[in-house]
Amino acid sequence: MSIFNIKFYIYVSAILTLFISATLLDNLGYQITMEYAPLYYKLHPSFILMFILITYYLLPNLISRDMNIVRIYLNKKNEFHFLFFLFFLTIYILIMKLSGAIASIPNTLILPLFFSILLNRNDISFLKKLRKLLLIFFILNSSMAITEMFLKYSFLRDSTSYYTHFRSTALLGHPLNNALITSVIMAFILTSAMNEYRKQLLMLLGLFSLLCYGARAAVFTWCVMLPIYIVFFVPAIKSFVSPFGKIIRIGTMIGVILIFIFLITQTPYGARINEMSGMDDASAETRLLALDFFKNLKMQDVLLGAPVTKMAIYQDYLGVDIIENFWIAWIIRFGLIMTLLLTFFFIKFLYNNAEYHGKFSSFFIPLVFLAIASSNNSLATTTPVISVYVLCSYAFNPFLASYRLISHRQL
Repeated sequence: MSIFNIKFYIYVSAILTLFISATLLDNLGYQITMEYAPLYYKLHPSFILMFILITYYLLPNLISRDMNIVRIYLNKKNEFHFLFFLFFLTIYILIMKLSGAIASIPNTLILPLFFSILLNRNDISFLKKLRKLLLIFFILNSSMAITEMFLKYSFLRDSTSYYTHFRSTALLGHPLNNALITSVIMAFILTSAMNEYRKQLLMLLGLFSLLCYGARAAVFTWCVMLPIYIVFFVPAIKSFVSPFGKIIRIGTMIGVILIFIFLITQTPYGARINEMSGMDDASAETRLLALDFFKNLKMQDVLLGAPVTKMAIYQDYLGVDIIENFWIAWIIRFGLIMTLLLTFFFIKFLYNNAEYHGKFSSFFIPLVFLAIASSNNSLATTTPVISVYVLCSYAFNPFLASYRLISHRQL
């Protein structure tokens, strides 16, 4: 397979990852979210394509025992270590009969590793195309959310209201999943070397869409992280940016924050955000009820994971259909020991993909991601968010030629 074809299929996989959501697949009859659906329904089309591609990419080198496979491993050893662990975790789950729903492992955790192994940071022309694709998705998805809120109508989902307020669902079908993925792209945009005015317009669009999703955790996270960005990132830029230029950057960012505050406090779009009590809807109660699982589980189940049959009994007893926090879901599903190992590989992977963008970004981007992800169960479901994180880490490469370059690696 030629290099050109590899790039083409990676690009197709990126399109499938961004635009073909689990909700859309369900609507088309591909029942990826159904717990007891056939095995061939469990895998997202983008995972299937990338699995074929990475097998074709690695297998000839393994068979020939060429030294090239050693170079591939050394260049991507963190990804391969994480991949080996996830393979072991899958076998562990199947042997221990811990969960009837393991689609999150290939679709949510393994797929981004495939992207990271195959992508090349030095391929500037391809990464530019990838960046355009991500920006098209970001603009389209956010604009769709705003339009849905204005019309009070959801285009791709039957349910058009959540709790006491309408919440947009846009392309990805769920408000919180949308908010998390939107925030990941925003974090990379904000810390990139993109044109400042274009950057702030995109940030404003993203922040507006978060209000339409009614994602309080995401909104509160950005209310904290934007001042941190202003205080620590902009003044530390060491480049040809003049002091006046830095003042302009700070001024435009403060302007975005003020507009955001106005939207929250003075328009209907901030209605759900203004409900400051965390106990005003069913999902908040469900998050607290999930903690009751630990009161009923034996220590062995906490450490090694609870069998699926026992979990079903506890869920019926507590009246909990969904565990609304991915950390709790991981512990119950995999056990505390495996969750600690998974957390180690996962956070290391997030850091390694942000590290290339500079010291500040390697702290800022994973923190935004983890703060918002920890407020819901997205990482325990089929979600493309980690794949989007990886695609952004390559596509918003601070040294892309079309950027107005600044010395991000010094920040």
